[in-house]
Amino acid sequence: LSLHDALPIYVGALRRVSSAGGPVSAVTELNQEKGEMAHYFPVMLTDRRFLYFSLATPTENSAIYSGNLDDPKDSVRVAASNTEMAVSMQHVFSARGSELDVQPIDVNSSALLGTPVSLTSPVANSGSIAGKLPLATSNSDVLVYAENASAVQLAWYDRKGNTLEAVRPPGHYVSFSLSHGGHRAVVAKARPGGNDLWTVDLQQHIWNRFTFGGGMNAFPVWAPDDRTIVFRSGVPPNLFRKPSAGSGEPQRLVSTPAAQMASDWSRDGKLIAFSQFEPGRKQDIWLLPVGLDGAPEPGAKKIPFAQSAANETAARFFPSSKPEWIVYQSDETGQSEIF
Repeated sequence: LSLHDALPIYVGALRRVSSAGGPVSAVTELNQEKGEMAHYFPVMLTDRRFLYFSLATPTENSAIYSGNLDDPKDSVRVAASNTEMAVSMQHVFSARGSELDVQPIDVNSSALLGTPVSLTSPVANSGSIAGKLPLATSNSDVLVYAENASAVQLAWYDRKGNTLEAVRPPGHYVSFSLSHGGHRAVVAKARPGGNDLWTVDLQQHIWNRFTFGGGMNAFPVWAPDDRTIVFRSGVPPNLFRKPSAGSGEPQRLVSTPAAQMASDWSRDGKLIAFSQFEPGRKQDIWLLPVGLDGAPEPGAKKIPFAQSAANETAARFFPSSKPEWIVYQSDETGQSEIF
């Protein structure tokens, strides 16, 4: 089963660095009370002020802000943004269904001028990165945009690369995980402002929604007995678990200000491998002792596995009854390699 798509897992504020190199400093700060997860897509308005997109949960808190290079606390809300948007030096673009609207902005005050005007139709939604419309503008007022977003097709392949069967329908899928039995998958489907998890019967092509309530739900992992799914959700994105049958509410595994993403569950059901990213560090790999239902063992603490100045991600247990070996990705040599 193959999927060709990706979603950035970066969470955090915006930073700046001189084009000649040098120290890195923050230019925005996340507002936890508003559920902000990340700041994306900065566009300079003047020498000091810039626009950026704030991704938040719930989606209604996502917005476009004006920031100040000299003061991370100096942020001004410019427009609500619970739909996909894009900004240029002089305009804000937004999607209204398949319509592309445009509205001028005062570069000195960062205030929107007038009311939105329909510019063209149709325009594509990005389908993977919340808040970002697939368009770009030049200083000469030339606009380039996509009319149709490319859907992702889940499909079965044999080991020679031949397509065996497509999983209907195609869609804007962000990540997925195949059950150990091979008859089901859990898929993260993009929507404006975030992702939802869906389970799919791969034989009957029947889809059922698995997560509700908005936000960014992605990167699912099945328990060895396929009865539980662990996934990333919340603000900041932490690990949650829920029965694969879909009943009940998601239960938090770990509470931390760091962003987390599970990558594998040991065959004996006792360990979950996950990557953790926190400001000031790169991605590290940790192990969490759990039961078969994904509940952390009483009194158990997460176990450090790979922490260094490099990024360590994508840990996988060797498929044996006891987890004796782990393979993972690291860029300690200057490029991403498997260890």
